[in-house]
Amino acid sequence: HQKALEQVRVRMAEEQLFQAREALRIAIEAEREAEAKVRATEALEKNAAQARAEMEEKEKVKRVRLAQTTSARNGAIARHEFRVAHQHKVDDVQHEMMEREMAERAA
Repeated sequence: HQKALEQVRVRMAEEQLFQAREALRIAIEAEREAEAKVRATEALEKNAAQARAEMEEKEKVKRVRLAQTTSARNGAIARHEFRVAHQHKVDDVQHEMMEREMAERAA
């Protein structure tokens, strides 16, 4: 009778030990999964931040290019307007000189 009681106690202790080990294994696995999720989330956040930085840089480059293009276009327009105005002055002076010559010849 005593021996049977002892065997029951040993089996109960073994069962408790098995369940404790199983609970520990499950807890360790859950912790590993949580750590993996944290790492994955951190990686996603890092990638998102990097993508945002790249997009901002691309937008900045676009703005600079647009400003340069606009500046160059405005410069070309200003140079053209200057050349046209200068040519008009030259034409006016030549016309005036021709009129003077004709007036001198007529006189």
